[in-house]
Amino acid sequence: MFSFKRLNTQFNILVGQHAARHSVALAALLVYFIFTHFTFTPSLVLSDNNPFDNFFNLVALAAIGFSIDIFRTLRSRTAGIYYQMIPATVTEKWLAALLYTTLFTVVVFFVTFWLVHAFVITGANIVDPINHAYQFPEWSNAWNECKVVLFLQSIFFFGAVLFRKNPFLKTALIMLGTMVLFSIIMGLIIKHQIDVESVSFSFDSSKGIQGLELLEQFENLVKTLSVLSWILPFACWAGSWYRLKTIQH
Repeated sequence: MFSFKRLNTQFNILVGQHAARHSVALAALLVYFIFTHFTFTPSLVLSDNNPFDNFFNLVALAAIGFSIDIFRTLRSRTAGIYYQMIPATVTEKWLAALLYTTLFTVVVFFVTFWLVHAFVITGANIVDPINHAYQFPEWSNAWNECKVVLFLQSIFFFGAVLFRKNPFLKTALIMLGTMVLFSIIMGLIIKHQIDVESVSFSFDSSKGIQGLELLEQFENLVKTLSVLSWILPFACWAGSWYRLKTIQH
């Protein structure tokens, strides 16, 4: 039977196990984030650009890395047996890992990054006569950005459970191969359906296929792929739960 107490215990175990390594990763990304505040001219000056422009890219990078790392104990037979002996159900272990690599990661990154940003801007306003404004991520596009983060996180989260050796490399190669195959198939379909030399289109996990909307014969395909881009994260999360349930050591 599901227990929130065991879920909380398992979540705290994950935080304790990964805090040191993931803090180093967070610190490295923070250094990059701090540098984005400045423009390197003959003298170092505060940039007018929004340092949060790449925030969700950094969160996606962290979510991928943390997802690959969260199940590293499964890659060792001894550690895997110990993992299975933890007094928590598969669902509780899976949900704790999922929350850690999604909601917890996003919240920790946003709070930490904004506090650092506030410190930089406050310091600049103290020493600089120009009043610099505090910035935030572009909220109007935040949901689409979060969907991209979850799209990528779900794939590597599944890959972390599915592959014991080199999960990142194998998952990345499968993604690359799928994209190449998709491009070839789409190219053949377009060439067969319409009499043009080339058609420009792109795929975005949060928006689906872009560039084909004017082609009425592809309307159903566009809608289907857009729906699939929504379904894929849930399918990967469900697949990771099933793999975690059936994995043998």
